[in-house]
Amino acid sequence: MNTPLLSVEHLVKRYSDATVVNDLSFHINPGECLGVIGPNGAGKTTTLRMCLGLSEPSSGQIRYFDGLQMPGDALAIKARLGVVAQSDTLDPDFTAEENLLVFGRYFGLPDAVIRE
Repeated sequence: MNTPLLSVEHLVKRYSDATVVNDLSFHINPGECLGVIGPNGAGKTTTLRMCLGLSEPSSGQIRYFDGLQMPGDALAIKARLGVVAQSDTLDPDFTAEENLLVFGRYFGLPDAVIRE
């Protein structure tokens, strides 16, 4: 059996009194593709944000690759993830160089390396 690339176990996200993700579990194995569909407010974006380390779960576990856990190992995980945004996420007030600096810093790269 393959080790999952992503393993989500009993994931929960609460905002005050509202539970937006409630006890979600799934696995993605090598070679698999996952589509996430559902009505507005179903927790799709919140789930992805937690899996990408952009939002911290209220409870549950998110594990990647070789047992790395989100959010504790976020930098190591993000260094190996590839994410394609649905829309342009560049800041129109920044130059191309400034946008590259911002995105490089997201991944902990030193400015000198980004400029290179």
